[in-house]
Amino acid sequence: MWHRHSAHITTICANSAIDASGVSEILPEVNSRLLLDELQAREQRKEEATYANFNSFVKREGLDFLKAPQSTNNVSVSWETVDFQLQKVVARRGGAFDLIVIGQPANKSDGVNLVIKGVIEVALFSTGRPVLIVPQQVTQTLGETVLIGWNRSAQSARAFHAAKTLLLQRAKKVRIL
Repeated sequence: MWHRHSAHITTICANSAIDASGVSEILPEVNSRLLLDELQAREQRKEEATYANFNSFVKREGLDFLKAPQSTNNVSVSWETVDFQLQKVVARRGGAFDLIVIGQPANKSDGVNLVIKGVIEVALFSTGRPVLIVPQQVTQTLGETVLIGWNRSAQSARAFHAAKTLLLQRAKKVRIL
């Protein structure tokens, strides 16, 4: 889909901000330092694994890797790591993008899926931008059925008008909720 639009895909990896003061109040200095080191190592491994998947995608699709968006005829991508909670990143920066793409959470009630559900909620209700929730099993028919959340607000109207050229041209079925 992005090849038709000469898009720039900005990928943001949000590392959880680790608050050292809260940990050191609960645990002795030695234990809190070990725990913080372990948490930071986990964040580093998560970022490295995420970047490896991103890099594999970039190579497989033959995309141009740029540090920042530029006006080109080719699809380009950029990578950025931020030390904030993902919900805060989406709330602060989501309105600056044409489309927010989020993976569908699994049907589990673990911490990761609760965070993803929270990110979807923030994207839908705080950004005024169209949100594409990608199913866990991506198929070639992605985007043929579109759901429009409509509550007669300015945010709904803005998101709809932003999405119509990106998504509605491919749609075979449009549902309004």
